[in-house]
Amino acid sequence: MEYKVFKHKIYIDGAFTYSYGIFVTNNNIIIDKYYDVSLEKQKVQTLVNNLNKYEVEPIHVKDIIYDFYADNY
Repeated sequence: MEYKVFKHKIYIDGAFTYSYGIFVTNNNIIIDKYYDVSLEKQKVQTLVNNLNKYEVEPIHVKDIIYDFYADNY
């Protein structure tokens, strides 16, 4: 299992910007996606680095993202 950052274009307050999300992959096949985790790439990258470092099981990712929101916003 590996987690990767991805970006996609979104429209907020009359302008386009990028939002960053997380791909959950298994042998480079995307098995799940979490959109709009943050507008700040570095925060998502740090989260992804920790998910990979601690080999987090995919079943826990939704709760970890929820905690990420609670801690950051």
